[in-house]
Amino acid sequence: MSVTVGVLFGAYPALKASRINPIEAVFSLDGNVNQYPFDRYETSIWVMVTRQARTSRPSGPQAGKHKEEIPLQETVGGLVVAASQESEPLPIVSSIDASIPGLKFRGQSVQYTGQGIQGFKLVVQRADNVIVVSILIMVLMMSLAMSVLLMSLQALTAPGGKIDLLPLSLCVSLLFGLPALRNAQPSVPALGAFGDYLSFLWAEQLVAVSAVILIWTWLIQQRRTM
Repeated sequence: MSVTVGVLFGAYPALKASRINPIEAVFSLDGNVNQYPFDRYETSIWVMVTRQARTSRPSGPQAGKHKEEIPLQETVGGLVVAASQESEPLPIVSSIDASIPGLKFRGQSVQYTGQGIQGFKLVVQRADNVIVVSILIMVLMMSLAMSVLLMSLQALTAPGGKIDLLPLSLCVSLLFGLPALRNAQPSVPALGAFGDYLSFLWAEQLVAVSAVILIWTWLIQQRRTM
């Protein structure tokens, strides 16, 4: 998963006559979507603004003998930050605001004093209402599957040896209805997530077993009456 962040810089007193355009960047989020709806993602966003330092250079014959600009590299937050000896960091004030349906964000501001680097450690999780709805749908799928299984067992013990085929029609309907109910979960990933092993796959198996039991019992009884 990735998140697109738009960075907007405000006016700095020393740069009142200049304009800094907004910057848009994409940051990767580390996490496992297979843990839906309890998946969690983390990332770090670092911001640094520099400008060319005002340094005096020798004039005359010595003007062409000044040293070339040598880039400097520092490791900050696990990242290699390159800077120049002829640039200086600018003080910045940063804040973060995120709003995506179905997700909640938690961030912690981190600042490296003296280096002009500010950043955020961002944590992204499913919203509480998404988790509640997903759990309710899981419980509903298991409840439907268990109800059909009990109806099938009850039909086998019906007096007179006649099987009621109503549970069989419900089993066939649920075999195609449970996938639609499963996909009703908000932003659910492809089949194979953690939530599927809690309810959906078990519910499908219970419904399929109920249908097989009813079909074979009906076939055996029909053979006996022939």
